[in-house]
Amino acid sequence: INPIPVSDAKEQIKLHSFLSLDEKNKVLNVSTGTWRITAPIIVPAGYTLSIKKGTKLHFEPNCGIVSYGSLSFNGKLEDPILLDAVIPEKYWKGIVVLGKHEKVTSHLQGVVIRNATNIEQGKWRQTGGVVFYRSNLKINDSFVEKANSEDAINIIQSRFDIRNLTIDNSTS
Repeated sequence: INPIPVSDAKEQIKLHSFLSLDEKNKVLNVSTGTWRITAPIIVPAGYTLSIKKGTKLHFEPNCGIVSYGSLSFNGKLEDPILLDAVIPEKYWKGIVVLGKHEKVTSHLQGVVIRNATNIEQGKWRQTGGVVFYRSNLKINDSFVEKANSEDAINIIQSRFDIRNLTIDNSTS
């Protein structure tokens, strides 16, 4: 049994009312607004999860983002994307991007990631609240705050370009 969660785009659309699917471009779009996340968001390989400025996602404790594709988070310093726990003392499961041999690039611009912890599911455990494995990454004007994990962010076997990233008030 594979402990790493998998899903397809159509299943994600059924689970999350705030998602819409652009099948032609293989993009899962998060509608602008404030949303309570009650089930993990799983991005299939070959798809992109897109979030626009001002969007706020509040995650239940056992929820996070697991992506086999890429992330395109386009916030602004003055109007950031917020990823946070529903209840600050009850950490959410953070972000894990798992690439394959062909490395896609994720873009995080103007994002605040707050109160994240590492994903643990069965025997599968990540040590970072934000993990990029074999997936390239560009981060600009973003924050990781109050991470409760061995590492606030892990970037493994990936190329990265980080500019103006603040990690604050985190355990490591």
